[in-house]
Amino acid sequence: KGEGEGGWRDLNRKHGGKVKPDVVFYGEALPRRFFKLYQEDTAAADLLIVMGTALQVGPFNRLVGQVPSDCVRLLINREPCGMSYPDNHTPPLEFGFEFNRPRNVRDVFHQGNCDDGVWELVRLLGWHQDFERLAGPPPPRAPTPSPPTPLATPSSPPVASSQDSLAATTAAAAPSAREAAVGVSAEGVSAEAAQQLSQLSLGD
Repeated sequence: KGEGEGGWRDLNRKHGGKVKPDVVFYGEALPRRFFKLYQEDTAAADLLIVMGTALQVGPFNRLVGQVPSDCVRLLINREPCGMSYPDNHTPPLEFGFEFNRPRNVRDVFHQGNCDDGVWELVRLLGWHQDFERLAGPPPPRAPTPSPPTPLATPSSPPVASSQDSLAATTAAAAPSAREAAVGVSAEGVSAEAAQQLSQLSLGD
């Protein structure tokens, strides 16, 4: 009912003892349901959105590499992470993101806060009015983040972190979303769209 000490005391009286949210904390085992469903779920994915993480804890971080090879993968984060090649901060992740690789045709990095990135994606998809009815008005925009962290590939083009990245994602993964406004299209990843995604997001 309330916040602070009064709030947890209300919960204590209602539920008896400590209350644990339905989440997995660091160091805890993942539920059995995860191991039963992750292969089926990742195999059916046509768009993977990763937000607000360092992707350093397994086995969850390996889900990035479990999706099909034509699944568009979008990272909304303050810094790039989970790359398939080593950078200045994290070791390489097997089948991880290929942001700066010439062969990349599906991975997009949008640098910034999660809230801002989600609202920008919603706006580009034309869902902003419906989303505002569900979540309320967008929060004040956070300060513009610093330029993307340099990666350990000096000859590579810069990692994208602009509106073009999200625009490319919507173009490649959801061409009919603006009309349907009900979800990401499962039929939107084509070779041509993937090539456009590569050009827009990597500045080639």
